[in-house]
Order: sequence, then C-alpha cells, then structure tokens
Amino acid sequence: MKNILSSKYFKDKVILLLGLILGLLTMFSVISVMLRADGSQSSTILRYWTIQGAAEFEKQSPTELYSFAIFAVLALIIGVYVSYKVYEIYRPASITTLLLAQFLMFSNIIVSGAILNLQQ
Repeated sequence: MKNILSSKYFKDKVILLLGLILGLLTMFSVISVMLRADGSQSSTILRYWTIQGAAEFEKQSPTELYSFAIFAVLALIIGVYVSYKVYEIYRPASITTLLLAQFLMFSNIIVSGAILNLQQ
C-alpha cells in the first residue's frame, strides 16, 4: 500500500489552495449555521414562497436547519475524495471538482443565510 502523504496530490500548490479555500468556506458555513440557528423555538420557517402575491411559509423543527451544516461537511469530504481519486487520471478534472465543491459551498452559504434571516 502506498503512502497517501507522498502523493503528488498533496504537493500540488493549486490543489492545496483550492482545498484550503474549500475548507475555510466549509468552516464559515458550519459556524454561521450553528451560531444563527435558534434551537429554543418550537418551530421555525424552513421554506418561503409567494403564490399570487400571498406569502406562504413551511414550518419545521429547528433541528432541520442543522442539515445545512451537515451538507457543508459532506460536500467537503466528497469533493476532496473525488478530486483525489481523479487527480491521478486527469489533473484539470480534479481542479474542476474542487471548484464545483466551492460553488456548492457558496450556494449553501447563500441559501442558509436567506432562510436563517427569515427567523428574525
């Protein structure tokens, strides 16, 4: 079995930079959800939409908001794992995988921020 740390993947500066950015975005997403989610309420707004000008809200348990943090961690783990496996085959695909994971993280931050702003 070859040593995982001797791999060229962990010596590639572009990969390390993208992985660092992805890790920081994940930390920001998890921390922002954990700090802003209020578990003391009996129900919280999880979905908001308008139908013909009338606002509709879907209420759920406040623990459902923690799914944004769980999604952020899973996106990090899966993104780095797939990127690592693809790196040996085709380096640009590995970089693209990390960039797509960063896009997912930005989307997660925006959506969770919008839903958490409805709580106030």
